[in-house]
Amino acid sequence: MQGQRLGGQLLGAAARRAILAATSVGGLILIIDAKNDRAADWYASYGGVRLIGIERTKRLIEQQHFGFNGKRNTLTLTTGELARICASSVSIHAHSATKKLRKKTHEECDRHPQYQQKRIQAMNQTPPMATRFRGYLPVVVDVETGGFDPRTDALLEVAAVLVDFDADGILRPVETLAEHVLPFAGANLDPRALEFNGITDPWHPFRGAVEESEALSRLFAPIRRAVKASGCSRAILVGHNPQLDLGSINAAAERTGLRHNPFHPFSSFDTATLAGLAYGQTVLARAVKAAGIAWDANEAHSAIYDAEITAALFCAIVNRWDSWERKL
Repeated sequence: MQGQRLGGQLLGAAARRAILAATSVGGLILIIDAKNDRAADWYASYGGVRLIGIERTKRLIEQQHFGFNGKRNTLTLTTGELARICASSVSIHAHSATKKLRKKTHEECDRHPQYQQKRIQAMNQTPPMATRFRGYLPVVVDVETGGFDPRTDALLEVAAVLVDFDADGILRPVETLAEHVLPFAGANLDPRALEFNGITDPWHPFRGAVEESEALSRLFAPIRRAVKASGCSRAILVGHNPQLDLGSINAAAERTGLRHNPFHPFSSFDTATLAGLAYGQTVLARAVKAAGIAWDANEAHSAIYDAEITAALFCAIVNRWDSWERKL
């Protein structure tokens, strides 16, 4: 990657994240731990101030109540210089302090017009989704399978619904992605599962099914684009009792050797739990009706319908919570 002039872009991206974090937790001191003299000189060209000597570095950090093993090529900027950090976009590692120190940091920052301007710009340019779910993009997923064991039973259908906030701050479904999947070699197909989901012939040509690797590649690509566009760090799966959904995605990705699975490997949002809290109902059909959403029993148990109705339920719960928060 060297020689492609990407260093400045990466440094700027890191700076924007640090500036945004500072508005929430209070950046007390920003430190650049360069790997050698050449790297240190490069960071210094962006406004970093070199600290000469390990002992000086240690003393500075100890004064701020941090433990730090200073290295030879260390550059730093303290709270008094925070405006210059923000202005020059030098921020590689941000530390948080106690509540008292965070308050002091904000007070010092607020006296710097340059910092105020940078903070306002960062907040205005940050998509709402980037901060709403701790940097995760919720993606509602439903699968139809040949059984309940993701390691041995076939993945037959997968649907994902992307959600986003509209101009009024209301969370809404925006796009549905869906794939019919051919059973992998040696996959188990439980007749009871096929009867339940109505996929009587997984190899029927009218299904338009594709191999697992192709199905997941088609699914993952737009999800990764949505994660990037939303300013999030990765996707988090939303499902109604999502253990099977997340397990099936992870197992299929492992079987096919696909890298860069956009979903968090074990965390998820469960609409059964959320609906139990919001509406006192955990069964999907009952929760949907309690939320005032139409339920069609004839369409249920297809991946697309279940994903879309679960997305509608998830959005209703989030919007209900957000409306309560605005009233407080």
